[in-house]
Amino acid sequence: RRRASPKQAGRRREPFERDQSRSMRSASLLQSTMVSGRGDGIPYREALIIRTLLNHPWLIEDYAEDIAELAFSSPVAERLRNAIQSVAVTYKNLDNADIRAQLHQLRLGSDVDLVERVATHKSDRFAEPEAERAEVEAGWCHSIALHRGQMLRDELVAAEAEFRRTGDDEVMQRMLELQRLIAVSERSVITTGV
Repeated sequence: RRRASPKQAGRRREPFERDQSRSMRSASLLQSTMVSGRGDGIPYREALIIRTLLNHPWLIEDYAEDIAELAFSSPVAERLRNAIQSVAVTYKNLDNADIRAQLHQLRLGSDVDLVERVATHKSDRFAEPEAERAEVEAGWCHSIALHRGQMLRDELVAAEAEFRRTGDDEVMQRMLELQRLIAVSERSVITTGV
């Protein structure tokens, strides 16, 4: 049994108080950026995808359809993706400084700054401005495959909840299709791994 320090000797925590403080710490840890994968309201992967587009605008033309189909949970990522695509249509051959300048003119500078603060992991070198084209493309494809897989898993969870409520055969068919798509997506992640 551990002895209490002189400061602690006069005050012992009741079991309920200990459990409550532990659960508060656990709740705050679960909400942290490190555990939740979110920073300031934008998931890390979404910030990484947008940062890659900001630093490598040539992706916008090469992957226009893929970019348009991406679903983001963050309004910041949605706004920036839409603005980046709009700017790319209006102005051709933009470099990363040009695209940032255009986004600042559209009053999206704080969104750009947020993405820059969140997507800073050094292992994601493909998102850095100086990355080689082949490295950028491989990292981009891998990130998109991971993001799509997560979107499908989220959809599957929602479909499972709906099936538990309704027992609808069409929902069951959708669940089976989502499971098939998730399997395809996982194979894609393995083949695009960087």
